[in-house]
Amino acid sequence: MIDAAWWADYIVIGPGDLFTSILSGLIVPGVTDSFRKSRARLLFVMNIMTKFGETHNYTGRDFVLRLEEALGRTVDGVLWNSTRPSEAVIEQYRRQKAEFVDLDSQEESWGSRRIYAADLLEASGGIVRHDPAKLAALIRRVVDEAPHAPAQTLGSDPAAG
Repeated sequence: MIDAAWWADYIVIGPGDLFTSILSGLIVPGVTDSFRKSRARLLFVMNIMTKFGETHNYTGRDFVLRLEEALGRTVDGVLWNSTRPSEAVIEQYRRQKAEFVDLDSQEESWGSRRIYAADLLEASGGIVRHDPAKLAALIRRVVDEAPHAPAQTLGSDPAAG
């Protein structure tokens, strides 16, 4: 994996719990160094919900800044689920002290980071997760776009951008 990062065009990080899944994998010797040196576009799959005791009260920006701090590098793009779960599902997660991760894609503090917003939600059975087919389709759109296209937020409608 460390050598592959050098030759990669894209590196996709996530989805997964920020501390217990993603950041824990970055402590392997050489991983963050290879990501830092890679010329690949670094894409982060934003969590859909916070997790009590781990990312409680985190905003979308908090997730990105914490990941970048660990990487020593700015991410190039954030893949974000823009569809809120139903209120019944949200209430179930609130009882676990978890919240929907929201972000403002127009906020100037994102700088050169591109926000790719789309419906990535799968919430069957009351469990919130990324729908694999929807996520794969968004990743394909990001990879297929022109490398120097102007920053934009992609909606779930291909004609939207």
